[in-house]
Amino acid sequence: IVATCQQLVELFLQKKPPARADQIPAQKTGAVWSACDRATSKLPKGNRNAMWRDLLTWIVECKETLEEFQQLVGLEESSGDTDISFEEFLQNQNASGYSVQELPVATQSLALIKCSRGSINVTMQAADQLGKSAEKAVESERAEELLDFILQLHTLARTVGEGMTDLGACMYPPMELEELQEETISQSDAILSLHDYVLNTLEDHLNQETIELSSKIHAAAKKRKDNSINAIQAAQQQQA
Repeated sequence: IVATCQQLVELFLQKKPPARADQIPAQKTGAVWSACDRATSKLPKGNRNAMWRDLLTWIVECKETLEEFQQLVGLEESSGDTDISFEEFLQNQNASGYSVQELPVATQSLALIKCSRGSINVTMQAADQLGKSAEKAVESERAEELLDFILQLHTLARTVGEGMTDLGACMYPPMELEELQEETISQSDAILSLHDYVLNTLEDHLNQETIELSSKIHAAAKKRKDNSINAIQAAQQQQA
């Protein structure tokens, strides 16, 4: 769209008439319209589909982050570089992966990424149920309340998704442990806030399966937060 608009503006700025028939303003204007039509045809139809696409994007991000770091952690656990000594490995001189101090930290961070993915799954389940209830609501005020729930839930899920990306960016070796600890706390709190909202505000509006899943992830996130912070502090002491 930007390129076709630029070509149209450049044509208007020319002092001489176009040399070719395909350079007339009508042709260039049509190219802009065609580009806009192609773009709008790919947009989601309706608010529900737009939110679904947004949440699915974060699901894919979580999946790719998990796969990347599971491979990195798995390779680190199973590989042994015979070109370096064990002492060098302990001193974190193997720049190709995690040190023995960092490996427990990476493992706990991975568990927190899994909690992030589960949280977005809960959001999709809850939003679907709330949306169906809103469609059936006779009173407009009741439907508006349910839609407000979905909006708040989506906002909390976006915070989890964005925090997951920030956490993943801190997980590459060699780790900046202080920065990783900040992101770990922030992401854990984002996950807990989402499930606090589900369990405390939406409990009466969702099925038991979704509530139980949310409760499990809430408990797991609290545990992973403590484990991650403990692993980071242990690594910091070992590196000191």
